[in-house]
Amino acid sequence: MKAILEYMLPDEEEEFRIAIRAMHYRHTLQGVDQSLRDRIKYDLHLGKEERTFLEGLRTDIRESLEDIL
Repeated sequence: MKAILEYMLPDEEEEFRIAIRAMHYRHTLQGVDQSLRDRIKYDLHLGKEERTFLEGLRTDIRESLEDIL
Protein backbone atom coordinates (compact mmCIF):
# COMPACT_ATOMS: atom_id res chain seq x y z
CA MET A 1 0.00 0.00 0.00
CA LYS A 2 1.25 3.47 -0.82
CA ALA A 3 0.00 6.89 0.22
CA ILE A 4 1.06 10.16 -1.29
CA LEU A 5 0.36 13.50 0.36
CA GLU A 6 0.58 16.58 -1.82
CA TYR A 7 0.91 20.15 -0.65
CA MET A 8 0.80 23.37 -2.60
CA LEU A 9 3.94 25.13 -1.38
CA PRO A 10 4.41 27.78 -0.18
CA ASP A 11 0.67 28.23 0.48
CA GLU A 12 0.40 25.03 2.56
CA GLU A 13 3.85 25.26 4.18
CA GLU A 14 2.51 25.02 7.74
CA GLU A 15 0.40 21.92 7.00
CA PHE A 16 3.39 20.34 5.24
CA ARG A 17 5.71 20.91 8.21
CA ILE A 18 3.11 19.49 10.63
CA ALA A 19 2.77 16.36 8.49
CA ILE A 20 6.50 15.69 8.20
CA ARG A 21 7.02 16.21 11.95
CA ALA A 22 3.99 14.25 13.16
CA MET A 23 5.98 11.29 14.55
CA HIS A 24 8.27 13.68 16.43
CA TYR A 25 5.22 15.33 18.01
CA ARG A 26 3.81 11.94 18.98
CA HIS A 27 7.09 10.79 20.55
CA THR A 28 7.33 14.08 22.43
CA LEU A 29 3.86 13.60 23.90
CA GLN A 30 4.73 10.03 24.86
CA GLY A 31 7.87 11.33 26.59
CA VAL A 32 5.84 13.86 28.56
CA ASP A 33 3.40 11.11 29.54
CA GLN A 34 6.29 8.92 30.72
CA SER A 35 7.77 11.78 32.75
CA LEU A 36 4.42 12.38 34.43
CA ARG A 37 4.09 8.66 35.16
CA ASP A 38 7.53 8.59 36.77
CA ARG A 39 6.79 11.64 38.87
CA ILE A 40 3.48 10.17 40.07
CA LYS A 41 5.08 6.82 40.85
CA TYR A 42 8.39 7.87 42.43
CA ASP A 43 7.96 11.36 43.94
CA LEU A 44 7.37 10.64 47.60
CA HIS A 45 6.66 14.30 48.38
CA LEU A 46 3.81 14.61 45.91
CA GLY A 47 0.59 15.79 47.54
CA LYS A 48 -2.79 14.22 46.83
CA GLU A 49 -4.02 17.29 44.93
CA GLU A 50 -0.93 17.45 42.73
CA ARG A 51 -1.05 13.69 42.11
CA THR A 52 -4.70 13.94 41.03
CA PHE A 53 -3.86 16.85 38.72
CA LEU A 54 -0.94 14.99 37.10
CA GLU A 55 -3.04 11.84 36.66
CA GLY A 56 -5.66 13.98 34.89
CA LEU A 57 -2.98 15.36 32.56
CA ARG A 58 -1.84 11.82 31.75
CA THR A 59 -5.40 10.83 30.95
CA ASP A 60 -5.82 13.84 28.65
CA ILE A 61 -2.56 13.07 26.84
CA ARG A 62 -3.38 9.39 26.34
CA GLU A 63 -6.89 10.17 25.11
CA SER A 64 -5.52 12.74 22.66
CA LEU A 65 -3.00 10.20 21.35
CA GLU A 66 -5.76 7.60 20.93
CA ASP A 67 -7.89 10.12 19.01
CA ILE A 68 -5.17 10.70 16.41
CA LEU A 69 -4.20 7.08 15.88
